[in-house]
This record gives sequence, structure tokens and C-alpha cells, in this order.
Amino acid sequence: MNSIAVLKTKPAMPMAVKFSDKIRSYVGDDGTVMQRHVHAGTPLIPAPDATVIVQELTKALEACSPTHALVFAKQLIGCYRRVDVIDPDIYIASMAAKFEKFPADIGAKIVDTLTDRLKWTPTGADVMEAGSQFKREREAALRTARKHIEEHERRIRRAKEAEDLAAECEGREASLKKLYTEKKMDWPGYGKASWAKVAVAGIKIVEGAS
Repeated sequence: MNSIAVLKTKPAMPMAVKFSDKIRSYVGDDGTVMQRHVHAGTPLIPAPDATVIVQELTKALEACSPTHALVFAKQLIGCYRRVDVIDPDIYIASMAAKFEKFPADIGAKIVDTLTDRLKWTPTGADVMEAGSQFKREREAALRTARKHIEEHERRIRRAKEAEDLAAECEGREASLKKLYTEKKMDWPGYGKASWAKVAVAGIKIVEGAS
């Protein structure tokens, strides 16, 4: 259960992987993790799929167990020839506490990253820096997936508003046609797209009649 091979297993995120090009974050020039923008012209992930992605990434952000965190701490420390600390027990416990802040697969990435990068004994700050970078990338992907859902909802609202406005315009157009007929005037024939021009003309008729 505590084997590193098992802990390195990535969480199941098939839908997030499928749409990774749409939710993957990127790193700015200053090293800041940036999420992808979602706007009115963005081709959206289908709403049901985006909902699944949110569920997958939320699950994938759950912190690892204390047992797994201790395994990571011991493995990290064990990769160095000599660990020169005052109290080894406190050091290991402190390092394990840092690993508890991250998901298991990110814990494994921290170990790999630090052992590749550092020649000397790593500190808790090293663990937090490496882990936070991986975690921010996943959190940015989660926010982007949520933005896709929000944009779907916004577009549905806008479509409904457009339908309501179209119905209102048709009603006004019918009323204006009746008014033009009563006044024995020719209907300008602008059509629905330019009903506002007809409305302005109709208002002038009403104002003149009143």
C-alpha cells in the first residue's frame, strides 16, 4: 500500500485529459501560473463534460493521507547521503506535514523534482515551493473548467433574453403595423432586423395624433 509505485499512480481524470488543451494552465514570464481565458467567443467544452472535469479535478486536489505523506518524506530524505539535522525525528515529522498539504501524485512529483534539482538536503520550504507550483496548475485548470460551465449558463441566459426581446419586438411591430394601417400610411417594410426605425416613425405618428 505504501509502495512509491502505487503513490505515483495518477488520479483518474479521463475527461480532464481529453480536454487538456482547453483547461491547461500556462506560466507567465514572471513564473505566475495563469489560467486560460473563457469569453463570448471561446469554443466551449460541452457542459456535461465540463461538469465531469470539475468533479475529477476536485477529487484530484484532495490531500494525501498522513501515512502517504510520511512515505514521501522518508523517500525524499533517503535520497541524500547525509542529512545533517539537529533532531531527525522532528525533521521527518515536519517534512511529512508539508507533504500532507498535497495530493499523493503531486507528492511523488515533489520527490522527483527535488531529487533532480537539489544537491543538498531539502527543506520544508523546498517541498512547499515545488508542491505549490503543481497544485496551482491543477487549481487553475479547475477554475477554467468552472468558467466553461459559467459561460454555458451565461449563453443560455443571453439566448433566452434574445428570444424574449424578439417576441417583444414582434409584438411591437404588429402594433405599429396596425397603427400605420389605421393612419392609412404605407408600412416602411424594414423587417424585424430594423424594427427600431419603424418604432421611431410610429412614435412620431402617435405624438402627432396626440
